[in-house]
Amino acid sequence: MNIYELTTSQVKNGWMLPEKCEWFEKIYFEIKNTHKAKIIAVETGVFYGMSCIAQGLIGKFNFLDFKIYGIDAWSKEASVEGNNSEANNKWWEELDYNDALRSFLLSIQYFGLQGKVIPILGKSEDVKHYIPDQIQIFHSDGNHSFDVVSKEIEIYAPRITKGGYWIADDSKWKEMKDAPSKLVDYNFTLVHEHFKDGQSFSIYKKY
Repeated sequence: MNIYELTTSQVKNGWMLPEKCEWFEKIYFEIKNTHKAKIIAVETGVFYGMSCIAQGLIGKFNFLDFKIYGIDAWSKEASVEGNNSEANNKWWEELDYNDALRSFLLSIQYFGLQGKVIPILGKSEDVKHYIPDQIQIFHSDGNHSFDVVSKEIEIYAPRITKGGYWIADDSKWKEMKDAPSKLVDYNFTLVHEHFKDGQSFSIYKKY
């Protein structure tokens, strides 16, 4: 059973394309071979933990030295902040956020990822002081509005080390506009873009 299948067999809700999981594996191996210190990764918008747990399993099964900070407010207010569509807001307003957080914590225990996957409760702009100053991998998968993503880039893009990666989820959403393109101001270059059947993500590398 591969990482994608193992993760989706346990995590009961959320989204992660198999193609993105494959890219996570490529990125972690590249960082391992070029960065000799501990790999520090950050994910915003954890939800039930699908992609956060997958990254943890990549690190664990390949004996990597890593730590992943999973940031999420697990709240309706944070989910609907900014310029989102009415349909999107309605969907997020009806969720059971306590169930999502509880499920994420149980998955961490189930896979033995305590101390490796670190839940951080709060909005990404409010918890920045809990996050290390040097990050190798950043997965932006939280609120997709232009204002929120732009602020996230402003805060965290300078912390990405040279050779590190920024993965922007749902990068083709109209609510996001061209926010990920702001990464070029921080020496990032677009290295891969996936857009199929309405699902998208973009990967930027810092040079």
